[in-house]
Amino acid sequence: MRGGKRPGAGRRRGSQNKRTRAIADAAARSGLTPLEYMLAVMRDPNADPHDRLEMAKAAAPYLHPRLAAVAHIDDRKPRPFDRIEVVIVEPPNRENSPVPIPQAAKGAGSTKPN
Repeated sequence: MRGGKRPGAGRRRGSQNKRTRAIADAAARSGLTPLEYMLAVMRDPNADPHDRLEMAKAAAPYLHPRLAAVAHIDDRKPRPFDRIEVVIVEPPNRENSPVPIPQAAKGAGSTKPN
């Protein structure tokens, strides 16, 4: 089979190319990764408060997972729409009804058209 998408073919998602990997390795060898720099600025009491706030915002996704929205269901209380009941009530006088009655509904269970 030639051409087209094949399962397992190609570069894995999230994998780094040679240049990106070289930059990350160089940063790690220097002893100060971007995350470590952000944390150092954030913790520096002499740094500008605005810069500290920006570094905290930038570092947060690497340190704390985002919370997922979760629906809370309290099983102790009855839910208002557990059951819907429909009751069809015919008017007392079908001949003088303000709502037009379809021809098929006029017969008492008859399926033949009039």
